[in-house]
Amino acid sequence: MNPLRVERLQAPLPILFALLVVLWTVPPGIYPLGALAATALLAALGAALLMNPRLQATSERNLLLVLLIPLALSFPQALDRGEAVDRLVLMGGALLVFAASRRLRADEARGVLLLLVSAGALLALHGFWQYLDGLPRMLQEVAAGSPEAARLSSLRIFARFVLPSVFASFLLLAAPVALGLARAGRGWRRLLPAAAAAAMGLALLLTRSHGAFAALLAMVFLWSLTAARRRSRWTLTALAVALLGFLVVIWSRDGVVTAGLDGPAVLRWRNFQTAVAMFLDRPVAGSGGGGYGAAYPAYRLPGDNETRFVHNSYLQLLVEHGLTILLPLGAVLMVWGRAVRRAARAAPPPLAGVAFGLGAFLLHNLVDFSGLLPATLWTACALAGLLVGQLDAGGLPGQAVPGRSDTRLKTLSWVAPLVLACGFGMFAALSRDAVARGQQFILDESPGEALAAAREAGEWAPWRAAPYLLEAEILLHNRDLEGEESAWNAYRAASMALQRAPVWPAAHAVRAVAAAALDTPGLAAADLQRAADLYPLARGYRRQLDVLARRLDEHGEGQP
Repeated sequence: MNPLRVERLQAPLPILFALLVVLWTVPPGIYPLGALAATALLAALGAALLMNPRLQATSERNLLLVLLIPLALSFPQALDRGEAVDRLVLMGGALLVFAASRRLRADEARGVLLLLVSAGALLALHGFWQYLDGLPRMLQEVAAGSPEAARLSSLRIFARFVLPSVFASFLLLAAPVALGLARAGRGWRRLLPAAAAAAMGLALLLTRSHGAFAALLAMVFLWSLTAARRRSRWTLTALAVALLGFLVVIWSRDGVVTAGLDGPAVLRWRNFQTAVAMFLDRPVAGSGGGGYGAAYPAYRLPGDNETRFVHNSYLQLLVEHGLTILLPLGAVLMVWGRAVRRAARAAPPPLAGVAFGLGAFLLHNLVDFSGLLPATLWTACALAGLLVGQLDAGGLPGQAVPGRSDTRLKTLSWVAPLVLACGFGMFAALSRDAVARGQQFILDESPGEALAAAREAGEWAPWRAAPYLLEAEILLHNRDLEGEESAWNAYRAASMALQRAPVWPAAHAVRAVAAAALDTPGLAAADLQRAADLYPLARGYRRQLDVLARRLDEHGEGQP
């Protein structure tokens, strides 16, 4: 019997998608029935797609529809709708980058690889500047015997990324590509990519990302198992042993394993346990894109760290989108895994470098969240699309990828919505930037400029909760900005934040302060009670709730 062709699913997919949305909007009385039916339909569709040998040739239209299913199912249940919109933009943009890079010609692919290596080298130089800038202070603190000497002695670089571990994840993608280009070059043309690879390797070391080191070690070992030549296997195995020894030394020096209950290894394990508990409470549709950060305070136990990420991208996707994410996640991992395996066995050095970097990136996300950030995820998707497309074409042959029958108009009809989604992503980024400027204005004691920045952030991305919460906080701390209307405007802004993130403890607490300023302690007590229930470890909510309860007993509702 002929295998099921993915293209035959194009017609029923939109119908199935609409049916699943209807099932998730049924009345609560038959909610379990809808969940069961949706899960069964998704399981059947997933089995048909994952067992199809032509999965690697799946069109982006199928990938888009399959990806929209878990995103749409989790959206009505999203705990933070603003973050859910951002997650839709992140995934849509990633698919757009993958689809575009899959169609690159060989010369265009080489240009992309050179651009990536150049960016990695420049970021490595920026990281070196960060290290040299902080080195004098570290030496002074060490010489003076300061208590901060131990912390400063572990100086880490992060370049333009949010964390050193995210920078390390980017370097895992870029450095192997530089090595591949150096191997493929001849004569003096090897020097520049080799120098870039050396710079990125040193920068990776200075990030002191233990997860990245472990991912690199695991990838070298796995690569040695798939190497075609026996000599290469022995060389890679020896390199893996050397990396293991290096990792043991670094872990011992930094106390990763012996740090007790406050060590990073223990904290990661506790994050994983908390994530599993959250998944079991909402196993089918999850808590919505970005919902882990909103739900985490209610599950946080004494001794847990404050975080908005599980530090495992796959587990966080499972928590936020439930079982419905298994289908697209399994399809992506299968496509990427097959491409990496093909490149490991027989591919030109540049493509082998791309494959090695992708494998290390996938492994690193077992202990990190760089797969949920645009800079690193979209870079990985660009490399994955480039790798799949060039392998299908025979490996950088200087011609376009064959077998693509899509007309430009047909391609545009599916790419245009994703471009629009990326536009929303740009607005979200501008909103985040305005919030950051508002927070900086607060530190500079400029409340008027801070309020203007907060409202600008809300205009850029009205679906996000953070701008409205920042506006409410500014108005409550600076009542003279809008006089008698400050308290009411703060209450309105906090309410708008809660419409977008109904389980955000801080938003309930801020609205409680605004309600108290409006001489309605009953409303304030209700919000404080909700904040205390959502964040049991925040004892300040309980203390303020007790104060309000005594005021209600003494004066009743409506008294100051």
